[in-house]
Amino acid sequence: MRRVWIYRGWLGAGWLLVIFVIWITLTPKPPDELQLIPHLDKIGHFLAYAVLAAWFSAVLPGRRWLTGLTLAFIVMGGVLEILQGYTGRDPSWFDWLIDIGGALLGAGLPRIWLGHVYAWIGGGEHDLVHKPTAG
Repeated sequence: MRRVWIYRGWLGAGWLLVIFVIWITLTPKPPDELQLIPHLDKIGHFLAYAVLAAWFSAVLPGRRWLTGLTLAFIVMGGVLEILQGYTGRDPSWFDWLIDIGGALLGAGLPRIWLGHVYAWIGGGEHDLVHKPTAG
């Protein structure tokens, strides 16, 4: 029963991250703090999509999920950039390329680390954490 709650909590937190990324991307006037450091928005794009891809791939293991999640986040980034043009902000193809890079990185190495975290808190074994042995 505990695993079910951890699984649901992990997914729920992930969906909150998705909602936050959508909000921060589509809000007509982002927080002024994002303008204080040059290129902070680019770093934010990269980290947002890396965390999203890694977060969901930690709880939804397997090649099919990994491919589908990565493509979903790549498409999400592109659609949000297009929609951003309707909010009074400037859409940027460069931002989308950064989103793609983050999603690809998040689907790789960080998912191994988050898979360990998910297994450690009791969410169950992850295919990248405990590979079954033959024999």
